[in-house]
Amino acid sequence: MLRACLVSALLLLLDAHAAAAACVLNPEGVYGDVAGLGGCSACDATNSTCLECAEFFTLTSSGDCKLNKCVEAPDGIEGDVTTLGGCKTCAADNETCLECWDFFGLTSDGTCVMCDPDRYTDDFVCANCTGDDPNFCTDCSGNIEGDNAYGYFASEDGRCTVCPAEDCMACQNLNGTCTQCKQGMGLMPDGSCRACSDGSDCIFCDGDVDTCTECYSGYFPEPKTGKCKKCPQDCERCSSADTCEVCSGWGHTLDTKTGQCVKVKLSLQRWYWHSEREGPLREQPLNGLGISAGLCTEGCTNCPTSPDLCQTCDSGYTNTSDGGCARCSDPHCSMCEAGVDACTVCDDPDSKYGVDLVTGKCVECRLEHCANCQDDASVCRWCNDGYWNDQAAGLCTVCKGSCARCSTNMEGEEECDWCLEGFEFDDEDSAGRKCIPVAS
Repeated sequence: MLRACLVSALLLLLDAHAAAAACVLNPEGVYGDVAGLGGCSACDATNSTCLECAEFFTLTSSGDCKLNKCVEAPDGIEGDVTTLGGCKTCAADNETCLECWDFFGLTSDGTCVMCDPDRYTDDFVCANCTGDDPNFCTDCSGNIEGDNAYGYFASEDGRCTVCPAEDCMACQNLNGTCTQCKQGMGLMPDGSCRACSDGSDCIFCDGDVDTCTECYSGYFPEPKTGKCKKCPQDCERCSSADTCEVCSGWGHTLDTKTGQCVKVKLSLQRWYWHSEREGPLREQPLNGLGISAGLCTEGCTNCPTSPDLCQTCDSGYTNTSDGGCARCSDPHCSMCEAGVDACTVCDDPDSKYGVDLVTGKCVECRLEHCANCQDDASVCRWCNDGYWNDQAAGLCTVCKGSCARCSTNMEGEEECDWCLEGFEFDDEDSAGRKCIPVAS
C-alpha cells in the first residue's frame, strides 16, 4: 500500500512539472511537439515561454512559435515548406510575399506563381508576369537592367514583342521605345539606330553617328574629334592617351600615380619553369637548383622550356621565327598566323566583321543582312533575324510568308524556326514549318 501511494505521488509531481514546462525545445525546427509549440530553439529559464524560434517560424507576443506562411527562397527555386516558391522578400510578419524572383508573378493575396513558360518562344521567355494572370507578361527576359535584351519587350497585351526599331538591342516595355542599339550603332534622338561613322573601332555612338561614346578594347573616345584613339603602349583600357586603367600583357602593372603601364621587376614575378625530371609544366619562384626558368615574354601564354621561346601566344598575337610573340597589326584580329599584317580570324564572333582574304584585314561583312562572317568577309556564317543563309546563292534571303526567324536545313533549304506575332505553325503541315494566322 505504501509503495502504491509513493508511485501515485510521483506521477502527480511529474504531471505538475509537465504542466509548468509549457516550452519544449525543438532545435531542428520541425513543427509539432508534446507542448504544441513546435519550432522553439531557445526557452526561458522556467521553460514556460519561448525566447527564440527556429528557421521558418516567427515568435509571437505570447511566446509561441508560429509557422511562417511566407518563406524567402534565396535562389528563387519553386517549392518550399509553405508551397510559396519564388518569393524574394517576405513581409515583416512572414504572412505574405512583397516581391517575387524573376519568372514569378506576385498575386493579389501575396503569393508567388510561376509565369506560364508555354506562352513564349524558346529564346525569349517572360521574366515577370502579373501574378493573377501568369499568361500576362510584364517584362521579357534579358541581361540589361530595366530593359529587355535581344530586341524584345513586353507589349500592352502582355506578350514578348520585337522592338520596332531596326538593329535595336533593348527597348522599353509597353511602348517599345529603343534604349540601346546593337554594337557599331548609335541611338538617335528619334529612337532609331544608325551605323557609327567610325565603325572599325567604335562600339556605340549614341546621339551622333560622328561622335563615338564607347570604343573597343585598346581604344578610347577622343572628346574633341569624337573618334576612337589608340591607348598607350601595353594598355588594354584607358580614359585618355595619357591615362591607362587596365594594362595588357603579362609582366606589366599599372602605375596609379602616372597612369602608365610599367614592367614588373623580376623579383616580384612568378616564373615559368620546366624540368623533364619534374614532369608537366609548373609554376614556382626561381630556386637556383639548375632548373631552366624565366619570365615569359609579352603576349606569351606558355613558355615551358625557356622565357624567350614561346609555345603558345595570346589571342591577338602570332609566333615569330625567333620564338617570341608579335601583336597582330589589326586591333580586331585574334589570329594572324601568316604574319602580323595577315589576319586569319577576327576577334569578336558576335560582330559583323570578317577577314578580307586579299588584304588580311578585318572588315565589315560584305553581304547585306549578314550577322557573322568571322573567317571570310565575303561568306556569311549566319544571317540577321528574318533572313536565312542561302549558301547556293551566296546571299541572306528574307524569310518567306509570316516567318519571323528561319534557318538552313540539312538540304541547304529554308526552314522556319518560329512565326511572326499573331501566327502559329500549321499542325496539318507535315513538315510543321508553315505559319498560319492564330485562330480567333
